[in-house]
Amino acid sequence: MFLLCRGLSRPTLKITKNPLRPFDYAVSVDFSHHAGATRRCLREMARVAAKKLVIADLNKRGTLIMDRIHRLEGRLHPVSKVSLGAVKILLENMGMKVKTYRGGCHTVLVAEKRSWE
Repeated sequence: MFLLCRGLSRPTLKITKNPLRPFDYAVSVDFSHHAGATRRCLREMARVAAKKLVIADLNKRGTLIMDRIHRLEGRLHPVSKVSLGAVKILLENMGMKVKTYRGGCHTVLVAEKRSWE
């Protein structure tokens, strides 16, 4: 189970050690561009998801909009150095089949665990 704690200077991910049953899907929205330990987060999502990981994050247009909003509020929008393209490669290196869907402000990666049966 993932618990995303908001209201902190950076989102925090709390991970349960051993879920009784894995989830079918693990979903992340607007988180990966803030993740400090991207590889660790992806491994943990893969551990608890039986079928697929769905990762949606801002594309260039979405990032520009969020940057503008943060500036208007007198803040900076912190962004990880790990791109969504790099996330896709990490998932593929974990043996997953990854499809990419592009939208107006978001890109969505759907990573399917391969069945070895």
